[in-house]
Amino acid sequence: MTLKKDEKANETFNRELEINLEDLQKKVNNNKFLKVSEWGGADVIICNKPTPSQKSWLGDQPGVVISFQNTGPRRRLVITKHSEELSWLFDQLRDIFQGRIDSGSKYDFFDSLAQAATDCLEESKGEVECKILLTKVIDAAKKYGEND
Repeated sequence: MTLKKDEKANETFNRELEINLEDLQKKVNNNKFLKVSEWGGADVIICNKPTPSQKSWLGDQPGVVISFQNTGPRRRLVITKHSEELSWLFDQLRDIFQGRIDSGSKYDFFDSLAQAATDCLEESKGEVECKILLTKVIDAAKKYGEND
């Protein structure tokens, strides 16, 4: 009985995540995203132009880190002209994944989002349309949610 109840709760939780991500994608498709202050957290910084202290922070990667992360601990600096929109998206995804990520898994989560953004920017040589960049990051969040 309890197992069925847990399965039902998990199914509802997963469906809610799916709906929230679909709604977020609709906002992006309809240009309903905002520009907010540049984002930083969980060893990720999003900016338009890095400051000397951000460059120093990135270059000062720790040598050995004992961590429960699934990915290798690494600081990430995502540099894009769409930094304010991407920051908005990171805020939205943080809220959507609340309850699914914790103080340890947030590093894997935001790392995967930052990597998706970086890959997209590298593929386009930095000249990517904002909607495409945001969609690639939402796709990475969906993948994270499926594997969670």
